[in-house]
Amino acid sequence: MKDGRSSDDSPRPGAKVEVFDGITRMDLNPDRVLAAAMGQVQDVVVIGWDHSGGFYVASSHASGPDLLWLLEKARHALMASVPDSVSESG
Repeated sequence: MKDGRSSDDSPRPGAKVEVFDGITRMDLNPDRVLAAAMGQVQDVVVIGWDHSGGFYVASSHASGPDLLWLLEKARHALMASVPDSVSESG
């Protein structure tokens, strides 16, 4: 795959796999991220690239202004999580 993940990231038979729920700089399998969110959220926005490289966006919420507010909250949370040394160098 173009993102460096194998198409089958399932563990070997008998392997012990622990789910990491912290912050990481490594990419995660999108299916795992979506599966982890199942039953955990009341509103959701999915943004990404489809397998053809096209832009994909879907939301469970129909209101455009509410969707934009949710995206801005996400942007603010992401910006707040960037260490000062990284944000000042970029």
